[in-house]
Amino acid sequence: MRTLAFISIIVCTRNRGESFRQTVDSLFCRANLEEPNWELLAIESSKNRTLEIYRDFERRFPGRFRFLTESRVGKSHALNRAIVEARCANSSLSRLAAFLRN
Repeated sequence: MRTLAFISIIVCTRNRGESFRQTVDSLFCRANLEEPNWELLAIESSKNRTLEIYRDFERRFPGRFRFLTESRVGKSHALNRAIVEARCANSSLSRLAAFLRN
């Protein structure tokens, strides 16, 4: 019997909306959407127009894409928050977290 893993793909970013859009568009291709056990979690530490981009992806890919804001600036704060919030941390399946740069 094959055990599946749940994968949380984590992107910590700040004020990089357009490069983030390219990253996400490449991940949400048809082949990846056919795989059931993954999510993309974005952690953003700014409050600018970038949030509109995240809301658009959240609307287009409900249940697959989530974004959170982190009030404390710094990648270590974003990474720590991501690990706590990632669905892979609460999955009964094998758990994997993948970190991407955008």
